[in-house]
Amino acid sequence: MISTTSHGTSQLLLCTEAWLTNFLSAVKVVSVGLEMSIQDLPGRMIGKGIPRSGPMDPIAFSIGNLLVGNQREIEGLEIIVVSGLPACFRFLSSADVAITGREVTVSLNEVKVNMWTRLFVPPETTLKITASSRGDNGGLRVYLLVGGGFPKIPPYLESKSTSVGIGGYQVCRIS
Repeated sequence: MISTTSHGTSQLLLCTEAWLTNFLSAVKVVSVGLEMSIQDLPGRMIGKGIPRSGPMDPIAFSIGNLLVGNQREIEGLEIIVVSGLPACFRFLSSADVAITGREVTVSLNEVKVNMWTRLFVPPETTLKITASSRGDNGGLRVYLLVGGGFPKIPPYLESKSTSVGIGGYQVCRIS
């Protein structure tokens, strides 16, 4: 939840998994980890007080998109998971996905699977991304790229990337 002020009136801007479900009727977000946002390449590079956006690790992001057959620029999820705060998704229909970025543990219906590969997720499958028990490999963000991306998310200032406080869908992180 993000608290904002507009014209002296306090508003609450709720950013929940419901907005993502509106765009992806095929996926239910069960938990978001510490933080989750939509990013695309190259993101927003406007200047003049508008912060840059896009994935923090564009190489991992691009590879994930290529693994699922997307162009490298297609939007995906940038996720931060830490111990005790996994990201979890329930797929209601089949999808091709790739998980790239920092080393994490990935499972489909509690069966561990590899990162950095194309994964077929059947309907009624739970995909869970948890912090790796092998310690910190120096990374922070992990990427979930889905074949076809998120086509119904509208661009804002020529990008679908989220810049918290400035733009992206509903101007907020998914939380």
